[in-house]
Amino acid sequence: MLTILLLAALQAPQAPTFTPIYQRKINDTLTLVVSSGGQDIRQNVHLAQLSIGLLNRGKPYKAAGGLSELGWPDYKVLRSDDSSLVVARMETYNSGPTVKFFLNPQNYGVIKHIDYSPDVGLAAVNHNEVAAALDLPLEVVKQLEQPAQGMTADSLPQLRDHSMPQSTYAEFARARPDRVKDGYTEDGTAIEESPGPYQIVGSRIWFGKRFYDGEGSTGIGGLGYFDTATSRYTLLPVPQMADWSTSAILVDGIDVWAALVGYPEGEAYGGGVIRYDLRRRTTQKFPADDVISRILRFRDRLYLTSKNGAYQIRGAGLIRYRVEPNIDNRFILVTDTISPAPRKR
Repeated sequence: MLTILLLAALQAPQAPTFTPIYQRKINDTLTLVVSSGGQDIRQNVHLAQLSIGLLNRGKPYKAAGGLSELGWPDYKVLRSDDSSLVVARMETYNSGPTVKFFLNPQNYGVIKHIDYSPDVGLAAVNHNEVAAALDLPLEVVKQLEQPAQGMTADSLPQLRDHSMPQSTYAEFARARPDRVKDGYTEDGTAIEESPGPYQIVGSRIWFGKRFYDGEGSTGIGGLGYFDTATSRYTLLPVPQMADWSTSAILVDGIDVWAALVGYPEGEAYGGGVIRYDLRRRTTQKFPADDVISRILRFRDRLYLTSKNGAYQIRGAGLIRYRVEPNIDNRFILVTDTISPAPRKR
């Protein structure tokens, strides 16, 4: 009998261990706590779980709701406020549906949750609402809503017969010592860089470098231009860009704006936006977390398009506009002011 009970205990699925992944104070007494866990319920079947709870000072923790679903997603909280929580499902090669929870803190409950595509963008929101929120005329809004063409400088006929110089392994080791520690030895590393997104200014084709960064292939990020009058490349190493490819670029007088992106074996991920002063060789970085596909100037502001919304840069300020459903499942723009303000270095 004892043997039978022991075998049954060993074969039973173990209760998941939850790890807190996010906390935020809602008011003076309530704190939102989000935790994730998971367990193997049978061979090759995994149950992922997300727990949402409210911690009231001096009182026991209360679970408000969450998720329990088959699969192996990693949950990442994208944002929260006093009445909602937005969570991404992060998978190895692509993102699953994003989920938005609508909260009722007074009753310690989740009213409902809505799944929606992680790629929903500005076009899903009424044009006039976008124009009002971003303080833009409709014709500029339509430019931001257009899908990125995916054109890179190496597809231009001017560059077809002129290959861009490649970084050496010694340069790579100096610029990216942490990547070398990941096992990128000289014998096992292929440096394969190419001119990425571009802008033509006079005789120069400006571009940000791009490279696949996984499975032994890599490179060094930076800016450069090809002069069509001399058929020569000039590459500008920018230390803050060394680990990153470029997903969008804007040459704006003496400044070059470049959106940073990583291209690993799985899904691409954003690394912020760089403003590089060509005259002073100084860099300013803005913490835009999404992959940016377009950078556009309108008057004294810059607008950056991502797959699920947009950003506005004005002076040192950064505002994010994320496309999300409201409780009636209609897409709206939710505005967040990103802080702290970035500083020049």
